[in-house]
Amino acid sequence: MVYEHNELRDLLTKIENEYSEPKELKKNLSYLAYLLSGHIGKENTVLFPLAENMITEEDDKELYEGFEKVEERIGVNKHKEYVNLINNLYAKYFPK
Repeated sequence: MVYEHNELRDLLTKIENEYSEPKELKKNLSYLAYLLSGHIGKENTVLFPLAENMITEEDDKELYEGFEKVEERIGVNKHKEYVNLINNLYAKYFPK
């Protein structure tokens, strides 16, 4: 799962910084969709249910606070920025 997070971050950075060739962009956006779909599926069906059954309320609160600190460090809206970037690139290179 950590490897997938790193792979997703690297791919988003590449998409954000390096594309002028639509064919290569399409290939990487397809790969991004594939990675995200599998990764989110694993989190939702395996990791999160397992964690919910194993951690205490105190642990849950500590995790939440830790995620909040990370989000503050990287930027509160970073996730939204990536979603917007993907939507904008998709609209630009794959118009309806």
